[in-house]
Formats: sequence, structure tokens, C-alpha cells
Amino acid sequence: MSKKLDRSSGGIEITGHKGTWYVIDEGDYKITPDVDGKPETLTAHLFLLESELYGDEAACLIVNEEKHYGYCLPMDDCLCRVAGWEEVRKIECPVCKGEFLREDMTFTRDCHGITFRLVCFGCYEKVMAKGYDGAYYTEADECIEGDY
Repeated sequence: MSKKLDRSSGGIEITGHKGTWYVIDEGDYKITPDVDGKPETLTAHLFLLESELYGDEAACLIVNEEKHYGYCLPMDDCLCRVAGWEEVRKIECPVCKGEFLREDMTFTRDCHGITFRLVCFGCYEKVMAKGYDGAYYTEADECIEGDY
């Protein structure tokens, strides 16, 4: 079995591509294709490779850690926009200030059941302890003017 890639990898041979390659960028990316008619989010750690022979004169390659070839990428494109892949972004929880993936968070609801804010699962029980998040309000508190 061949060694997995990391940020410092160089001299990488990719089946079907001339010469050797080195890593110029990496990151966690996700795509949400339809699988059996339902959306399913897949996450992968991908590497952007540049040719050691041709440098930025050749298209880059996108591969996973096992060096399975994914896509050719012209130099002017961004890794996260290729074929529907999006960079996985962490979101800050407004309560604990920790950073979490979106799938590790959920929305709270205000006293009328309206979506209020996105918090991590660890903070959800705490902020929803009284049955809702935020302050209780009525229609009179909304201050909607007649000419609105």
C-alpha cells in the first residue's frame, strides 16, 4: 500500500498523468449529490497538486489522500468550486464561541416557534431550557408601523 498524502508530499505519481506532482493546497470539502433520490452530504479531504515538470503551465490535479484522481483544474479556478465541491466551513456558536461543522449545530426557536439562531448541540439544551430562546414577546412588542 502506498503512503497517504500530506501537505509536505512531493514526487507524487498519479496513474494516467505524466511526470510527478507536489501538493500546493489541501482542505476538507463537501458535496451533496442526490443518492437514490435523496440528498446526501459527502465529505472528503482533498489535495490540489501541481506538476513538478510543468509548474503552473499545466492544469492542476485534485486527488484524495489515497491519490485517487478526481479532476483537472485550470490554474484560474478555485479548488472549492470544482464540480460542486464546497469548502467545509466551521461556524461559531454564539453561546460558547466554539467552532463547529454545520451538521453539529441546530436552530433554536423563539417563543412563537420562529427560527431564532444556530447553536451547537452542547448549548441547545441550555438556551432552550425555558422552552424557547430569547425574550418573550407579543405582537405589541413588534412595533410595526401602519405605513410599513
